[in-house]
Amino acid sequence: MLLRSRPTEYSLADVPDEDKAIIRDQITKDNRKFVIIWASAESIYWIFDLIMSMYKNDFFLCRKAYAGALIVCLAALMITVLFSGKNLKLVPLTAVMTEVALLGAGIGIACYQDARTIVIFAAVLIVPVMYISKTLPTVILFVINAIVFAIIGSQVMSPETYSWTFMNLIIFSTVGILIGHFVDTSRFERYVYARSVEKLADIQMRYAYYDPMTGLKNRRAYEEHLQSLGDDLPKDLCIVMADINGLKTANDTIGHEAGDELIISAAECLQQVFSMTDSVYRIGGDEFCVIMNGSLEEAERCIQRLEEITANRKGQYIDCVSISCGAESSQNYSDLDAVIQEADRKMYESKNQYYITSGKDRRKQ
Repeated sequence: MLLRSRPTEYSLADVPDEDKAIIRDQITKDNRKFVIIWASAESIYWIFDLIMSMYKNDFFLCRKAYAGALIVCLAALMITVLFSGKNLKLVPLTAVMTEVALLGAGIGIACYQDARTIVIFAAVLIVPVMYISKTLPTVILFVINAIVFAIIGSQVMSPETYSWTFMNLIIFSTVGILIGHFVDTSRFERYVYARSVEKLADIQMRYAYYDPMTGLKNRRAYEEHLQSLGDDLPKDLCIVMADINGLKTANDTIGHEAGDELIISAAECLQQVFSMTDSVYRIGGDEFCVIMNGSLEEAERCIQRLEEITANRKGQYIDCVSISCGAESSQNYSDLDAVIQEADRKMYESKNQYYITSGKDRRKQ
């Protein structure tokens, strides 16, 4: 039975103790990127409000709220960019700062109005940002809020205040939904910030079973897949072992940026060719494995297609990608280890041929 691409049946208790810190750090790094984007967008929003408030006398007193929110956002952005990279404990703080800026500004604006206006702001602007659910329900929520605001706001606000506030509501809602959705749909469908690890079991499993650089399943997932096959080996099972050629040379001569690009490009090419299966694994630094259902002839055709794609793969640092592969089917074996060993042998045979043909010294590769 194949592992799911994004398991959801696990909880934090299922994660080994030694991996919990790694998972939390990875989620925090993901949050750091989101905080930078969100704080930047929010800062631009408050700068826009400050500029436009110059032309709206009814909102002149709200400048203090705008300015205060902008200062908090800029502070959160600077702390996140300059210091949180080395100290991830600062990320939750800066995430809260961006929320405080948003809520504080809303409260500050409302306080310059009458009591009924404060209630409207609380219901329409402040409460929804406290919790973000799935994209479609959130869109529906903001549409309902806009309708409520249009009906009630026009009755309790002056025309100038109403038009300006309604425009801000539409801008804020639209920008917030778009940023949240397109930056990371899976994150947006849960919480804007992954503050509760326990409530993100599927994200935990993604980092426990997936390689963060390539997005492929990692060695743990690979080994569990092999274990799930058991002793009753399917006859249509095929193992493809793959190894990147020249990774060490790229790291040593061009730099680790080139090496990273080579690894990522190889992973993307493998995913493209073996798109009919989600069982593509990165099992080592430059080593990959594909576990697929199919014949040896089908696997060899995929390898031939892979050679065509990698030869034309260009990037910022690399002109092509070279991957040595070896495939073997379970039709000729009753033992899974024997299938893997034969595929591995063929892969090294292909790698030796690569060095002979290219005239490169394998010891430097």
